[in-house]
Amino acid sequence: MPTPLAELSAPNAEAARGFYGAVLGCSLEERTLSEQRPGFACVRDGQDVALIFQAPQVVVNDGGDAVWDPEPRFAVADLDEAVNRALALGAELLAPAAEGQALLRDPQAATFRLAG
Repeated sequence: MPTPLAELSAPNAEAARGFYGAVLGCSLEERTLSEQRPGFACVRDGQDVALIFQAPQVVVNDGGDAVWDPEPRFAVADLDEAVNRALALGAELLAPAAEGQALLRDPQAATFRLAG
């Protein structure tokens, strides 16, 4: 059974697009759930690796955080480089790189893992 594709519901999908595009080194292609939920697919080697959608307006209005479902673990070529890039873009390191992965919180408060 294929691994489910991680989906990020973000209060600011454009900002998430820039952050994850830079951290993961993927291209981002437009996708939509509906007119009210524009979004993007992170694409690497021709495969969608994650989806980023605009959070519903009620979540944005209530000051809600971004949320991944399920929490993703993104493979990267150089873990230290990817972690440093994420930190430079405003991420917070929650668990330092150990056993080949690190746990981070993005600038919109969604947690994710990088694995190298």
